[in-house]
Amino acid sequence: MRRVNSPVSCCIRLSACLYIAAIAQRSALEHGSDVRQESALPPLMAVVGVFSGLGPKYAERRAVLRETWFPGTAERMEQLRAATSVDMRFVVARVEDPGEEASLAAEEALCGSFFRPKSVLERYENLALKVLAFWRLALQELQFRYILKVDDDVYFRPALLPRAV
Repeated sequence: MRRVNSPVSCCIRLSACLYIAAIAQRSALEHGSDVRQESALPPLMAVVGVFSGLGPKYAERRAVLRETWFPGTAERMEQLRAATSVDMRFVVARVEDPGEEASLAAEEALCGSFFRPKSVLERYENLALKVLAFWRLALQELQFRYILKVDDDVYFRPALLPRAV
């Protein structure tokens, strides 16, 4: 009988591989390897990727988060970064619909704070690939000690993160 991999076991293996890849990349960076461009920003304690999706429902979720715990402006993001050494970004992958892309571009221009992995199409089925693409972008653009994935339907308290780690 042929053994079929369950989605859970596949996700666990993928997470383990991603974790090992992130450790290897971080080790290379710490030992002077020229793997990525140097960030103009100072090293961070943590990067938080808030995973979101497409459409009015997700745009509304992002708006609510900006009114509660997610910094809604570049100035508020800089204040959070200075106070906690935490950087937060919404993560929305590549969009094929021109209207959706225009809407996201307008939101990003107004509020900033996005990671937009272009290597992955924004679909639920691509979530594991989206996580990997987020890790790659974060490693390329920022210097940090910890990386967190948060969904856009949770309440997160970034000010408490430094004490938690």
